[in-house]
Amino acid sequence: MSYSRQNTPSGHYGGDSSYGDSGRPRLLQLVVPWAAGIIVLLVTQALFTTLTWDLIAGKDLEAWYSMSPVKVVLLVYLPMVVSFTLATWAACAVHREPSSDSWPRHLVAGLVPTVGAQLVAATTLDEITLLAVLVQAGLLAVGCTLGFLVDRLRRR
Repeated sequence: MSYSRQNTPSGHYGGDSSYGDSGRPRLLQLVVPWAAGIIVLLVTQALFTTLTWDLIAGKDLEAWYSMSPVKVVLLVYLPMVVSFTLATWAACAVHREPSSDSWPRHLVAGLVPTVGAQLVAATTLDEITLLAVLVQAGLLAVGCTLGFLVDRLRRR
């Protein structure tokens, strides 16, 4: 007895164990959103870092240490949130329809690039404080949440 694509409900040999509706393995359906999220995150963070560095300090490193808390929020933390939001939105936006209908897969597609990049960046630091971890986690949570909200609004 030979099997054909019409013999199974999903159109694949042996059922739909690891394949989505598009015919590609489910893991490969996540590669494109991850790549898009990482590219957007790297470009926006490089852009914001360059602009912030030129705007705040220029060549004077003492300006970084003498910034007021308002400037820190506006020129450091707000661009980070915007960068996280855009990266999450880009990853969610390119996540294809059959796989993106599943909330767990859509969360993995949107969160892995941003959270993964921050975990890699955190491991390269020499000195990590609890306050820095909490601030970074808060910024990451706000940025990823906004990215998912923008994606959901776009899909309606």
